[in-house]
Amino acid sequence: MMKIGKDCGITQDEVTKFVGDLQAECLGAKNAHSPSSDRMGILLGDNKVYAQMLWTSTQKVRGREFCSFINQALREDNQDYLQDLVPVVRAINSLCVGRSQGTWPSGGICFRGGALPDKHLSFFTPGKKYRVPGFLAT
Repeated sequence: MMKIGKDCGITQDEVTKFVGDLQAECLGAKNAHSPSSDRMGILLGDNKVYAQMLWTSTQKVRGREFCSFINQALREDNQDYLQDLVPVVRAINSLCVGRSQGTWPSGGICFRGGALPDKHLSFFTPGKKYRVPGFLAT
């Protein structure tokens, strides 16, 4: 988080507080602030629940949630950023990708509200498959 934070103009103190707030939220602990952003990997351990909590956290630094930093690192394919975020990305991915039978939801169709500029509507057609360089919320 320190590397991507610095490149986004976020101070080390802001990143440290942000990471601490995320840790405190996930662990439910007081005074979880840590000067080391690489403790995020330690926080995760083998527990995928923490990764899900990090991904869905509403904690913000300079108006951005943790999930936006993950997707920025993935979009940019920046090794410096990804080195620190891989434990989180791997844990989130393990929750999304599995060898299950059948599809979920029923029929493999998910209906979700949202907004999309009209100029992009023609791209999305029934049956179209596309890949996104990051996690796509559904």
